[in-house]
Amino acid sequence: MAQPVLLHPERETAQNTDGKPYERLKNEPATWFLRFQRYLLLGRNRSVQAVLDEERHHLEAQESTKEDVFKIDMSLSPEAQKKRAELHIVAIPGSWKKAVKQWRWTERAAAWDNDQLANWQTSIQSLLNYDSECTFAAYRVWLLNIYVDYLKKMATDTAELSVKERLACIKLSQSLMKEIAREMRQIEK
Repeated sequence: MAQPVLLHPERETAQNTDGKPYERLKNEPATWFLRFQRYLLLGRNRSVQAVLDEERHHLEAQESTKEDVFKIDMSLSPEAQKKRAELHIVAIPGSWKKAVKQWRWTERAAAWDNDQLANWQTSIQSLLNYDSECTFAAYRVWLLNIYVDYLKKMATDTAELSVKERLACIKLSQSLMKEIAREMRQIEK
């Protein structure tokens, strides 16, 4: 059974040699690496502000007492409550901006996204290979059509995909359509 890996902020970390820039970088403090991991897990719509808000919310929850959690201020109007909530949005501190730039969060997140897309494409290809063993060609054509429709939807409806990712979706959907044509020729025989 694998033992959990502990992050030691006082130690130098080894240089990242496996070509995955989203792994912990040399001398990257554990605190900032853990924050970066939370940043990655927010997905394509991630933001530093969201990570900061999540951390502040977590700290506030730890500091609050049980009575504070259940206390509701009924004296405030809905507009005043909304205004109070807007005041909790705080600008990103300079230390965060510096760390984001120093530890290349944006570049590393892009590498993470590309790896996730490649893994997703590999998964689809493996599903296709599995499905090729299906005894019913009509079922396979039906599944391929579902995959093509999903890829079309991703390529056209998802604003957060880059041009390169959209082209990858289109390329994969083209190869799926060729598979559909091949399967249809088999069905006609």
